Amino acid sequence: MTTPLAQPPAPEKVVLTVNGQEFGGWKTVAIVASTESTVTNFSLTLSEKWVEGGQPAKVITSPVAAGGAVELTLDGEKVMTGFVESLDRSIEDGTHQVRIGGRSKTADISDCTVLETVNLRGTSVRQCIETLLKPFGIQLSISPSAQNASARSVKDFHVKSGETVLGEIKRLCTLHALLVSDGPWGDLILAAVGAHGDAITLDASHDAILGGSVSVDQQGLFSPVVIFGRSGAPTSDGGDAAALVQGRAVNGDVTRYRPMGSFSGGDERSGSATTQANSLVAQQKTRSVTANLRLAGWRRPDGKLWWKGQMVHLADAHLGYTGVLQIKRCELSLSESGSTVSLSLQPPEPLDPGASRDGLDDMQPD
Repeated sequence: MTTPLAQPPAPEKVVLTVNGQEFGGWKTVAIVASTESTVTNFSLTLSEKWVEGGQPAKVITSPVAAGGAVELTLDGEKVMTGFVESLDRSIEDGTHQVRIGGRSKTADISDCTVLETVNLRGTSVRQCIETLLKPFGIQLSISPSAQNASARSVKDFHVKSGETVLGEIKRLCTLHALLVSDGPWGDLILAAVGAHGDAITLDASHDAILGGSVSVDQQGLFSPVVIFGRSGAPTSDGGDAAALVQGRAVNGDVTRYRPMGSFSGGDERSGSATTQANSLVAQQKTRSVTANLRLAGWRRPDGKLWWKGQMVHLADAHLGYTGVLQIKRCELSLSESGSTVSLSLQPPEPLDPGASRDGLDDMQPD
């Protein structure tokens, strides 16, 4: 089911709360959310006096400190919880100005490494991830689409000191066709590959679309794709070494022989090698098409913010592409020329057969 595009909404009221103190009246705003980074970024520019809604000018009386806890809301809707990471102060023609930059709480697990080796046996996917998140005080949210996969048992989960926390979480999630994203409350959200909601229809002839482009590149497509793993069982000759097994997937879009092979860090008992092979083919298809759109306003016709993970049905003869795409990167911007949103889209990955069909729009702000 698709929904037609309506006129863009009025400019948003952007409020940044730093250690309990609210700031508004921004001169420039840039908020970036991506399905690839699991970290939401923001950059805001504010003068020492700001006027909003015809009210008297408010003056910044207490300084913003780097490292402060922040919450970012758009018209009262929370989109990010994190920390101030950068401050740039300037003065020009007697007017003081400050640029505040920061990221969501999940930036810590993206930047930091594991200090002590982790060894877990016979625990669930969820328990493994929560063990890595615990030192950072980051909560794990499981979407309905990921309930089955997150409950799967992991025979042996081993993380060496020095490995990045998010890198190890993603490695585990890849084995079970799961995606991770940051939520508006600073939590880490677990969703099944391919879980999404209904699509919004866009056409480049509509007034709200300021520009767009579509690129198709098939040089990254391969078939067959073979993942080599180990079964965890002894070889037929009674040796201690685990038998080598394969997971195989075919890309029907590739009409000539273009094989790819890769070794897996997991084993095949849970079907991980096959799952990885199918996932890799899906990722290759996803990356073969990229669309970029720039629209006026920040909200969809149903009132929701444009955000990462949403589906868009693009149909336009000038761009030469018709199909359903998923928002991979979303940038909300405000400047003197008004508010706009820039979307980078690619084909969605198919839903994992073992995932629940419930809980769509798993990456949206609540």
